[in-house]
Amino acid sequence: MTIHLGYILGHFFECVLFVFYANTSFRPRKSYLQSSLISLFGYAALFSIGLIDIPPISVLCFFIINTAMLIYCYNVRFSSAAFYSLMLDVLSCIGEYLVLYLMGFRYFHIRWDINAGANPAYAYMMLAIVSKALYFIGILILKRFTPKNDDKYGSRTPAALSVVPLLTVACLTYMMSKDIDTNLFLILNIIFFLVNLVTYYINMGLNNKNRELKMLQDEYNRNKEELYDYRLLTEKYENTKIMRHDFHKHLDVLNELIASDNAEASEYMQNIRFAQRELDYTRYTDNKILNILLAQKVKEAHGRGVEIHIRSKSPTLGFIADIDVVAIFSNMLDNAAEAAQNAEIKEVYVDLYTVNKAYTAIRVENYTDKAPVVLDGELLTQKPDTELHGAGIKSINNALKKYGSEMTWEYDGEKKFFRASALIHIPPKNNI
Repeated sequence: MTIHLGYILGHFFECVLFVFYANTSFRPRKSYLQSSLISLFGYAALFSIGLIDIPPISVLCFFIINTAMLIYCYNVRFSSAAFYSLMLDVLSCIGEYLVLYLMGFRYFHIRWDINAGANPAYAYMMLAIVSKALYFIGILILKRFTPKNDDKYGSRTPAALSVVPLLTVACLTYMMSKDIDTNLFLILNIIFFLVNLVTYYINMGLNNKNRELKMLQDEYNRNKEELYDYRLLTEKYENTKIMRHDFHKHLDVLNELIASDNAEASEYMQNIRFAQRELDYTRYTDNKILNILLAQKVKEAHGRGVEIHIRSKSPTLGFIADIDVVAIFSNMLDNAAEAAQNAEIKEVYVDLYTVNKAYTAIRVENYTDKAPVVLDGELLTQKPDTELHGAGIKSINNALKKYGSEMTWEYDGEKKFFRASALIHIPPKNNI
């Protein structure tokens, strides 16, 4: 086989498009540069295999090498890597076969050097430019349904979905050996493309749903662990009753120590005060877990240089389940404190009050130098390590839905002030 410039360009374009698709769709295991270099070697191998000029082997090796590179270079599971490689195979075959068919060639075992009337250099150049342009358009369309994902929340592609692109490649290859009407061949290629596009869309939809479920499950487990800690703290704060009961005895001991050793008395007094501070308990609401949570969040935020100011007017919140208290308030306060930590004014304000004994209002406000990120009207997290939407935000809304509520928000760009709020209906039995 004579090597023409078009043949070289065709493989080069394929390599560039693979790197573009992989680097913008998946996270590399090491670095983007290393992954790109390995991909370059992979396509150099495909170039060499193509010189054998046996199309079925080239198509099979295209699938195998792309699958291997996705698994080795990127955080992609085997089943998903195989599916994505088959989809790339489909796009490549549709582009190349369509151009070859329209140019009058059958069965892509191309020997233009001996084909009467054919200019091999021109044919290879046309094949490289036009087919890879179609390949690029196909990849851009797939990219619209491919959010960058992480192996931690990655999903396996069902084997049934991989059958569709596999059969498509087989059918296209078979059709190239038959004398089919050009218009019919074009229509069939369009149908194949649309069917595979729908298959790809279904796969990404399933992956996104599974990934979202896993993220929410992780968030739920985190909330459960946090709730367990708050329950331990609740038991700890119950010890304040014992502390107060024994307080007069401590004073008697202190009086005796003062008479004998003032230094020891001072140390003893400091220990009592420290223990008392550790057991301080503020009753913000009628929900014991929420009171503990608020106290802890104030302490955590203070350690990060953020002040949380709580204004509570005896709101009714005792009817909210403990796990939902953690999901709602822990996430709202964490998000507000993290935003305020990076703002010029490091302040967070929490308002809790009941309206006409029918609704309890929750309002969390904070300063933030970054405007909120919104997609399709939905507030997204600004944390750099999250995929899709923030699990914490979804956790808040999932908990609020149980009480017929949802979180609303507004942002004042001029004042750089963010407000998140919710209005929760109080059940009739708590309406006293």
